[in-house]
Order: sequence, then C-alpha cells, then structure tokens
Amino acid sequence: MFLRFAMFFHLSMEHEVCLHPKYFGANLNETIKMKLFAEVEGTCTGKFGFVIAVTTIDTIGHGLIQPGRGFVIYPVKYKAIVFRPFKGQVVDAVVNQVNKVGIFCDIGPLSCFISRHCIPPDMEFDPNSNPPCYKTEDETSIIKQDDEIRVSFPFCQDCPTHFCGNAAALSLTTGQRRRARLRRRPPYP
Repeated sequence: MFLRFAMFFHLSMEHEVCLHPKYFGANLNETIKMKLFAEVEGTCTGKFGFVIAVTTIDTIGHGLIQPGRGFVIYPVKYKAIVFRPFKGQVVDAVVNQVNKVGIFCDIGPLSCFISRHCIPPDMEFDPNSNPPCYKTEDETSIIKQDDEIRVSFPFCQDCPTHFCGNAAALSLTTGQRRRARLRRRPPYP
C-alpha cells in the first residue's frame, strides 16, 4: 500500500474548546478558531502523533454550558496535518548532541536517541575533538553536531503526550554534503 511508509498524514480530528463568557459576542466563531489553533497545533497525542497544523475547520458544534461555572464547551471537527513515525521506518535526522553514550538527534518535532551500541562498531567516540564526535579510525566517516544522518526506528513507543524514539544509525551526510555508508548494527540480539 502507498501509505505504508508515510509519516505525515492529513486526518479528521475532534477537539473541545472551552470558552469563558467574556469571549461571547460578535466574533465568537473567530475566537473559537484562534483558541483551537493555540490548543492543538504543536501538541502530541499518542493516537495520532504530533499535530503540525490545522488545515480546515469543518464544523463548530453548539456550545454546552458547564453547570456552576458559566464556561461553554464547543465541539469542533477539523482536519490537520500530523507527524507520526512507525517501527522500521527510515528517516533523515539532524544531530543536536554527541556524547559517549550515543547521539541525540531531531526528526522534525521528534527527539530521538541513538545508543552507542547502535552506531557502527568501527566508529569510536572522540571526546578530544572539537566538537566531540564519533568517527572511524581513518576519519572517512564522522558524526558530529549539526550533521544529517539517516536512521531507522527499531521500535517507537508512544504515550498520550509524547513519543520516545530509539533509532539505529544507517548513513550520514556531513556538513559538506559528503555521503558515507555506515554498516548497520542490530540494536538487539
């Protein structure tokens, strides 16, 4: 199927917007839209992934008054672009930290850790270089901060508020856009 390795999706979603009575007036629908954007964009749900952007608002339902509070809850149906990685997926990442235990990198909004055990065995950590890096003995392959690397997800855990990604390094592109092929070491026996 075409979407097997996709990680960006355009989904129909629902959210309840809670408004204080001071916002009731001529611009009520506009206020609901602005509050929806503020509450939803940039958040993460375990079911759908990271909400990148709300594209359209389909319907704003009738409000329900909260007894004893005066607040009104409006059910909103909308479409959004979401980011969700899957197990076994290969993606490009940007290295943001290198240390002796491994590499931390960013894949869009996802932060990911690559253990030193998942880095090819011929690469060693060099704490004396500036900046610290992983490199081969002949220095043909180097992984340092701000490099682009290609990673795969041996597994990807999710919870209601965030994803925790562990990855294995497959290949890298250095700042000079030089491609080097790295041998993949299995993360688990």
